[in-house]
Amino acid sequence: MPNLGQGANVSWVLYDSILGDAAAVRATLFTVPIGGAGKTKYETNMRLAGQLSADTQFNIQALACGCLPTTPKASLQSFLDGYFELYVGGEIWYEAPIFTVPAGYGFKVAYEQANAGLADVSQNGMPRADNLLTLDRDIEIKAHEEIRVDFVWQAAVAEVNFWFFLYGEYIKPLQ
Repeated sequence: MPNLGQGANVSWVLYDSILGDAAAVRATLFTVPIGGAGKTKYETNMRLAGQLSADTQFNIQALACGCLPTTPKASLQSFLDGYFELYVGGEIWYEAPIFTVPAGYGFKVAYEQANAGLADVSQNGMPRADNLLTLDRDIEIKAHEEIRVDFVWQAAVAEVNFWFFLYGEYIKPLQ
């Protein structure tokens, strides 16, 4: 809905991903834009590296993860055994073990596809678009303010593609 004098407020999702071809114990998201290092719109919708465009603002209201194994033997458990830190403006604004973030679209379905008939990953809830970790207060990202999400795992994670979603309100100037 337009807010005259400030801009258009739009419900939006900022997302970024890492396609897990190589084993890693650390990863940083939201630092490589579309076209950087070959990233496509499928992998991210960041237009600039680690920041928003001029005259824009994003208020984070909820978080979610998505995860898809690249091989039938990929371990989603190794992906869940870690933590993440959400940085805005160089400061940590949210941190938690990865398993506490709802599945959003992906863990349960991906796990069942990779491990048919085995135990279910249930601590991340059902894979629904409205299954989000809702924040008590919005986290505000201003234009050109640094944004990144660091992941650290207990053991190397490989053969898993994962996405991190920031749901919220995108405020951009009226044209």
